[in-house]
Parts: sequence; structure tokens; C-alpha cells
Amino acid sequence: MKNLIIFIFLLFLGCKENTQASNVQDNKISEKAILPEQLTNDDYSGKWIYTKRDENSDVPRLQFTITILQSGENIKAQYCAIANNGGKIDCKSEQEYNIIGKITDGKITGTFYSFFGSSKDKGKFEISLINDSTISWKVIDATKEIFYAPDHCNLKKKAETPADKFSANIFPLESGKTDNLNWIENHEFGNYNLITILPKHEKIDIKLAKNDMGDDEFYTLFTVNDKNKTIDSLKISYVEDGYPENNERQVTKFFIKPNYQIILKTFERKDYKDIDLRNERYTISSEGKFVKVK
Repeated sequence: MKNLIIFIFLLFLGCKENTQASNVQDNKISEKAILPEQLTNDDYSGKWIYTKRDENSDVPRLQFTITILQSGENIKAQYCAIANNGGKIDCKSEQEYNIIGKITDGKITGTFYSFFGSSKDKGKFEISLINDSTISWKVIDATKEIFYAPDHCNLKKKAETPADKFSANIFPLESGKTDNLNWIENHEFGNYNLITILPKHEKIDIKLAKNDMGDDEFYTLFTVNDKNKTIDSLKISYVEDGYPENNERQVTKFFIKPNYQIILKTFERKDYKDIDLRNERYTISSEGKFVKVK
């Protein structure tokens, strides 16, 4: 009997020890489950866009785009804010990341600056991933100087298109190869119904305006100062007379090299053949004026 009691006591101790080992193993599994690399698979990378339109208006009142590059928990991004129906452009055609942040607790927090002000004048932001196709942007602390990004909005993910790849290496640019540019419906330049923002020339903003409402497309380059006032313009693609099906007409087309070396080629169409008439060359001065090269 005494031996039986001792055996039962030893068996109880053995079961208790195995239970403790099991608890230790469970703890290890739990710790492994919360390793940082397993916390999130959130992907913020890509281009996100928000557009606000007034009722019965085809022209956006505000268009806000964020292009995000993500590396682990760190992100850098560039925004482009076009406000007041295209009247204010807080944007840069060259690649410049004005948003820096880090993913913490399922959100991106960090700093941003406006292209209208100094890169040292930083505000604070927060970006949340709502789902695979939507993010939320919120300004926590504004910059001291003016900016045109919205205080709060939801942006939809934009699928990459040939236009995105084309814009990354825009020059040389020529007639007949402009469909992939990021055109925005805008009537700020009178008869032109579309505009696109080209890379800056020194500190001068450059806009290309297009009229595609007729039989032929017309293009004009505009130089713009930091207050969005037009400095100068140059018509670079147009037709003097006649319709596309006519036998005789005079046509001017353009070719723009890097650093804005602009070549205008004018030819006459006669008997359905193109006859070269003249070539003209232009550059852009540091003041934003189009200068004809002799």
C-alpha cells in the first residue's frame, strides 16, 4: 500500500512538469507570432489620387496625388496638389520627395513640406490604409507657409499606365507623341481645353496647353511665374489653313530637346506631299521669355 501511494505521488509530479513544459512551448510560439516582420503586410507603395469637382463641372476644383515609395517600415513620397480649378499648382515636375514617414501602429506618420515654401518649413501628416485601394491623408500640423494639399481626404489607388512611365523620361518631346502625357482638363488659357505640367526650366514653370476640339490639334507652350502668372507663350503646333483632307495646307510641328531647345518645323502639303519650308529654333531665357535663335 505504501509503495502504491509513492507511485501515485511520483506520477502526479511527472504530469505537472509536462504541463509546465507545454506552457513554455506555447509562450515561445506566441512570441514568434508577434515578430515585427509578421506584424503587417500593408503596402502603401504606388500612386494615389483624390479629385474634387463642383456639381455639373468637368474641370476638377482640386486634384491631389501622392506617389509613395515604401521600403519596409520607411516611406518617402511626393505629392502634387492642383487647386482653384488649376489656378494654384503646389507641385513639381522633377522627382523631389517632400513627404518622409514611417509606419507605426498601422499608420504612416511623418513630415511634409510645400513646394510653395521652404523645404525646412515642415508640417506633420498621417496616412492610414483603409483597404487595398484606398488610403486616408490627414494634416496633423500645418506648415507655417501656404500649401494646397487638402487637410483631410481619401485617395484611390491609380493603376500604373504608360503615361506614368512616359512622364519619367519626357524628353525629347515631339508632335504626335503627346497622348501619354498627364493631361488635365482646364480652360485657363482661353481656347485651349487641356494642359499638362512639364519639367521646370531653371525656376520657371512650364505648361503645355492643347486644343483638341477641332479637326487639328493645336499646342502652345506657356511660361509661368511663382504666382501662376503667364510670362510668355509660344505657339508650337498649328495649321495655317485648310482641313486634314485638303490637298494644300501649311502645317507647323514641334520637337523639344532637353533643356528646352525647341525646334519648329513648318512644311507645306501640296499634291499630298510634304515640302519643307523652314525650321525655327527657340530657347527659354532665365526670365521665362521665348528667344528665337538666329
